Amino acid sequence: MAHLEASAGMAGFAKCIMMILGSATPPNVHLKAMNPHLIVEGYPVYFTTELSCWNQNSGYCGVSSFGIGGTNARGEIVGRCQRGPFTTLGPLKLEKLDYVTVPCPSCMVPMCYLCRVAVPKPSIVGKHNCCLIREDSNNYEYCSDCYSGSFSYVERLKGIANPGGFPLYIFGTWNAWSELEEMERNPDGNYEFVVRLGETRSEEFQVRLSRVQGFYPVRPRSCSAARIEGPDSDFVGKNWIIDGRDDETQPGPSTASHSNGMSRSPYAGNPSLQRYLRRLLARTTSTAI
Repeated sequence: MAHLEASAGMAGFAKCIMMILGSATPPNVHLKAMNPHLIVEGYPVYFTTELSCWNQNSGYCGVSSFGIGGTNARGEIVGRCQRGPFTTLGPLKLEKLDYVTVPCPSCMVPMCYLCRVAVPKPSIVGKHNCCLIREDSNNYEYCSDCYSGSFSYVERLKGIANPGGFPLYIFGTWNAWSELEEMERNPDGNYEFVVRLGETRSEEFQVRLSRVQGFYPVRPRSCSAARIEGPDSDFVGKNWIIDGRDDETQPGPSTASHSNGMSRSPYAGNPSLQRYLRRLLARTTSTAI
């Protein structure tokens, strides 16, 4: 093929794609002997003189292109083998899958790729059959947790609740992160806690199993819709935030509690913040412990 001038980079890119598809490296054309002026000792490279199999079903490779005008470019290709003895292709047997998920573009929680029901992690093992029909048939962009419309039919997937009944602790800015305070578990298995909304009318918190194990949102300063991670120790800087400023919530506690028993909050007069805590604590208790 020789040098293709302006098309040389694209030719190399196409060659990399072919290498990925076959999980093999082709030989260098007409390479019979190495240039004696090349110093390659200790350099991590192998000059292929025959077709070389990678002996794996996926891989990556790349090509560098140096333009005559000084523009340099680098392309990296990552993929799986689709030809030869290490191919990953084959008939997809859906009957062997419990469900197929894609991430929700809003909260990044896995959701069924068809009915968009949010899939808890971990969820109760079993075959999933699509179980949500929305009133607005065109609104299937977000998962069932983020969807704010109504349903014609709904049956949500169940997560695995706290099987060992371990105590959960809440940890937040209202006490300067100085103390783990145990949450109260009600007869329904849900957890409750009352916090004081400070003068800033904004508080951040995490839910912990201990000082070194906790639950946290996937992004720092997240609302209740964010995906929940844990329990593990990767919680530094990843807090939930309760912000009452937009709702003009006044500082101080409240003695009211939710009748549904899912959470108690200092925001009895603020429906949006009530829904925030109720949703967050309900989702947290469905995460494996």
